[in-house]
Formats: sequence, structure tokens, C-alpha cells
Amino acid sequence: MTRLKLAKIVLAATFSWVITTCLKAQEVPPSTPNNLALARDFLRSFYPQLSGRSYFLTVNTSLKYDAPPTLDGLLRLSVGEVPDEKPSHTPIQSRQLLTAQFQFDGSGHLVSFSAEGAAVGDPAAKANFAKSADHLNGSQISAALKQAGAKYGPDAKDEFASNLPTAKLETFLGKLTILSVNFAPYLASDRSNYDDDMRWQVKASAKRSDGTEATYRLEFEQYRGDIVGACDVSIYPCNLMNDTAKK
Repeated sequence: MTRLKLAKIVLAATFSWVITTCLKAQEVPPSTPNNLALARDFLRSFYPQLSGRSYFLTVNTSLKYDAPPTLDGLLRLSVGEVPDEKPSHTPIQSRQLLTAQFQFDGSGHLVSFSAEGAAVGDPAAKANFAKSADHLNGSQISAALKQAGAKYGPDAKDEFASNLPTAKLETFLGKLTILSVNFAPYLASDRSNYDDDMRWQVKASAKRSDGTEATYRLEFEQYRGDIVGACDVSIYPCNLMNDTAKK
């Protein structure tokens, strides 16, 4: 074998090794769901009034000490005028407009969600209703709610159902099929146990983009129809709840 032929063989082998190494270096590892971004986008979608106000987002979560950091556990987000810092040496607490809790599974699917705070519903309408709510029942409740400014009182099922934010929900849950829409059940026929914190309850099945399916229990408040709760009915603790929605 001549030196020239040997040099060509060595050059070809070297070139092949370089190409293989470069291709391996360009391989992208499987993506990890960015649950924090999903949670923030969820709040931005359903509570758009908080955007563009230079508010602060405070994040609290727990991670396994000896495991890779993944946000597939409980994730607590607060949106407020200042960061949600509550030092133990002072009773002064920052004003938070919305506090929400999320839980995702290892694949990034939403398992549960809850929200509370001044950004939920319509505080002004709620205050108006409180002034006139004493000793009301039956149709008087719905009339007083509507007059106070609430959009979705207990008798506004058609209006509520027709304005469900299905398209927004599908962005985060998957293709939805609404199974039932019901108002929280009364304990008394005269509605004497009515409370304006009672919620609309929606049961929906979701077909996700990865082929998996889930059934969700969704809850909405009465004043603006804001979503305040969601959970996969097969997952704890939602699987312990009495499903009051008709099947």
C-alpha cells in the first residue's frame, strides 16, 4: 500500500469521525415541561387584567433535595404590587391580588389548580350584594345578584354555559368535551343556605395532544365567571370529592 493511499484512508476515517461527533453534539435531549411557564401563562390567560401593571410574580415550590429539580409538585404563584415576602419579625404583609396553586404530573399535565384573591370575580359587585343579601331567598337572590353586578347567579345557567372559556381551557388541558354544567347544590329547597361563594361546577373530558385522556372537575365563581378551581378526578385529592355534577 502506497503512502498516498494510506493517507487517503486515514483522512477519510478522520473525516467520518468528525462528522459523527458533530451530529451527536447536535442531538437535542428530550424536553422537560416548563411547568412554571405553563402556570404563568395560565394566569395571564384567565386573569388578563393583571397584565401590563408592573406587578410582581412570587413563586414558591418544594423540590427533592437529592433529585434533579423538576417542578412537578405543588407550585404556588402570587401576583401583587410587591413581592410576596412575609418576614416573621413584622406583621406587615404585602398586598397580593391573586394567589394560585398548581400541581402538575411528571409529563407536565395539569393535575390541580386553585385561585383566590382580590383579582378573582368582582369585589365591588360582591360588596354591593352583601349590603342587600339579608333575608333573601329564591328568585330574590338572583335579582339582587344581578342588580349588584353579578353575571352568573344560580339561575343564569344558560348564560354561564354559553360563555364557558372552552378555547382557553383547551390550550392547557386538551380537546374538551363538556359533560355537565351545574350550580352547587342547595341543602334547602328555599335556598336559605345560599352563599355567593358557591360555585358553578363543570365536568369535562380532555383528550391531550400526547394521546392521554383525563376527566376534569372545573369550578367557576358567580360574579365574572372566573375559573377558581380545576382538578383531575382520578388524582388525589380530587378523587375523594363527592362529584355533585350529574353524569
